[in-house]
Amino acid sequence: MSTIESKWECGDCHELHDYEDDAHECCRPVVREVFICPQCDDVHSSHSDAVDCCEPDPDELDPPRRGPTPLELEAMGQTRLF
Repeated sequence: MSTIESKWECGDCHELHDYEDDAHECCRPVVREVFICPQCDDVHSSHSDAVDCCEPDPDELDPPRRGPTPLELEAMGQTRLF
């Protein structure tokens, strides 16, 4: 699943920066934290708006695959080391 990226936006020129200090150096004094939708790269003022922006990718909704448990491995013939 893609994660929401946080950036800092200059208040005057609206350029996006990875770090708050970089945004302050670009356009003093007003900067704000914004959140980027991982699918369409749209800028949102709240984390929840970025989460709700695009429909989730159905391929990313599948739970991660796990490996076999120790009991399943034993049932397949693997022995435990003591």
